[in-house]
Amino acid sequence: MFTAFVLSLRYQLQDVCHAFDCGLLSVIQDCIVHHSHSAGYDFSLTQAFTHLLHVLVLSCVIHLEKLDVSMVESIVKVLHSHLDSLLSLTQPSKLDELASGELQWVEHSLGELLSFTLPSFSNNGKVACLLASYEWTRSLLLVVGVGTDQLPRLLDL
Repeated sequence: MFTAFVLSLRYQLQDVCHAFDCGLLSVIQDCIVHHSHSAGYDFSLTQAFTHLLHVLVLSCVIHLEKLDVSMVESIVKVLHSHLDSLLSLTQPSKLDELASGELQWVEHSLGELLSFTLPSFSNNGKVACLLASYEWTRSLLLVVGVGTDQLPRLLDL
C-alpha cells in the first residue's frame, strides 16, 4: 500500500532537492548496496529502498534541466553502485546463499534497472555522458558476459 502511495505522487523540484539535501541518497545507497550483502538481512527493506531510488531517479528525469549537476552525478553514482551490487549477488558463490525469493528479487531488480530505469534516465545528454564513463561501460559489459575470463557473467538471468 505504501509503495503504491509513494509511486503515485508526482514529486516537485523542491521535493527532489530536499531528498538530496537531507542525505536520503546516502541512506538509500547504504541500504541497497552495503546491507544487502549481509547474511540474514531482510530483503524487504532493500526492496523498499530500491523502489524509493527508482522514484528519485524518475523524479530527477522530470526536473533534470533544473537540477544541479552534482545532484545528477550523485544519482548516477548510486545507480552504478546498485548495479555493481546486483551483479555481485549473481556470482556463483553468492547464488548459493540467496533464498529463492531473494534470487527472484535480484533478477527483477536487475531487469528493472536495465530495461526501465536506465533507458528513461539516459535520454538526456548530460546523463548519457555520465553513463559513458569507464565504470559504467565495464559494468554493462559484465552484464552481457564480456568479463576478464570471457565467461558469461549472468548464467540464469
